Amino acid sequence: MSARSIGRGVCPKCGLEGSVVIKQVGGKEYVYVKHGRTWHYIGPLDKVNLNTILIGYTTTLPLKGSSRVGKAMGGQGKPLSKVIAKVLGVLLIAIGAILVLIPLLFLPVLLPATGYAYVGGSGLLIVNGSDKAYLFSTMSNPITVNVMTMYGARFKVLVTRISSLLPPLNNTLSTAQITVGHSINITEIKQLLPNFLGDYTNYTATISPGEVLIVWPYEVYEKPALLTFVYRSMPIQAKARINVVNVVIMASPLLIIAAVLMYGGYELYRWSRS
Repeated sequence: MSARSIGRGVCPKCGLEGSVVIKQVGGKEYVYVKHGRTWHYIGPLDKVNLNTILIGYTTTLPLKGSSRVGKAMGGQGKPLSKVIAKVLGVLLIAIGAILVLIPLLFLPVLLPATGYAYVGGSGLLIVNGSDKAYLFSTMSNPITVNVMTMYGARFKVLVTRISSLLPPLNNTLSTAQITVGHSINITEIKQLLPNFLGDYTNYTATISPGEVLIVWPYEVYEKPALLTFVYRSMPIQAKARINVVNVVIMASPLLIIAAVLMYGGYELYRWSRS
């Protein structure tokens, strides 16, 4: 464990002035305010706004009992390890996103040959907050949609008639044969919010012509959160039941690898900015 004082500041816990200290434990850094022999824990360094606490900076010196000298804050570039971590993190996120899209290439092989024309695909939704919802609708043949959280969010769903939406949204959906992953502000459907149901990380629904599936990530606990979706049209004449869940299960090993890569990349990127 190492500790370093970075200046004087006002403690958010008690309102008194004291020394602002950063302790490093297990590779992570935490902020404390020291009043004589009393220590007040403030929080992790990457989640504390030091500008709201500090009233004066000082040269970083090792505190009594610290195991090593901390680095001075300000005027120094990032260590090479953090630069490498940032580049590697971005690269891992990009590779993971590409792996998520690969199942799309295998859909023609996985779909049964019935003599009918099918439309299918998959995609990735990057979610930065609960102020957006995502629409899936059809005006032609029924479609089956599976939405799954990769990480960072839970969502509610609502299946309703397109005609129940307000203009111009209902007009936009009515003129498109299939709409998938269309993003809207939650304020555009605020009259429907009491009707949303569930607390999902994985959901499958079959939508009939004239209907819309609305997915609302109401709880986002990791930004950016990632959701994936797979959809497939279903001709009315078809007798065989289309099970998109089987497609998702077959693709799940690849999706799990993609999720691990993206999560690891995100953690590296976040650490590089701390």
